[in-house]
Amino acid sequence: LLYSAAYVLAAPPGWTSLGAFAVLAVFCLLRYPGLKKYAGKKNPLPYLGYALLLCVMLSLALPQKPVLLAGAALFVVSDSLLARRIMLKIQSNRYDDLCLGVYYLAQFLIALSLLT
Repeated sequence: LLYSAAYVLAAPPGWTSLGAFAVLAVFCLLRYPGLKKYAGKKNPLPYLGYALLLCVMLSLALPQKPVLLAGAALFVVSDSLLARRIMLKIQSNRYDDLCLGVYYLAQFLIALSLLT
């Protein structure tokens, strides 16, 4: 939420951001039946809600600097990998390292965008 607010303050969203959000939201909604399957006994709506928040954040990053957009995209990838790990109960140090590596790279690129 804070990244989204910062992106709006840095560069107001336009029609491109709205269109990107619509496409990403439709993708998430189409994936919802599979999400229900993997959520098991847990309520899948919080997962869907968080995915939609990530879609908002990524679509608001579109008008930003390319390095920030890359960081935002990697942030979405890292959280998607983490969600996959949790839902599929993946127990792997390599997978954990991958999730953290992508996350740290995302944070680095977002921070780097302030210097460029």
